[in-house]
Amino acid sequence: MSKEAKGREGTKIILMPSFWNHVFTFKIMIVHVFCLVDGKRKTTMGYIYEAMKKVKETKMKSFNNNGSKYKDVFRIIDNR
Repeated sequence: MSKEAKGREGTKIILMPSFWNHVFTFKIMIVHVFCLVDGKRKTTMGYIYEAMKKVKETKMKSFNNNGSKYKDVFRIIDNR
């Protein structure tokens, strides 16, 4: 267990079942988009952008639009 407040808070979040539900849902959605990108038939970029938009909207809703909970992940996605 961490001795610092941020470490204790992080541990608390990671041990919550709801955290893993969010991770699992997000992982499934991202894998779906990756399959679109890497599939045998060429998917248009517009379709891929729309799929990623839906992934982001779902995550925003699941965190009640609390940007501090998903902004870092979105930054990584947007950079890719």
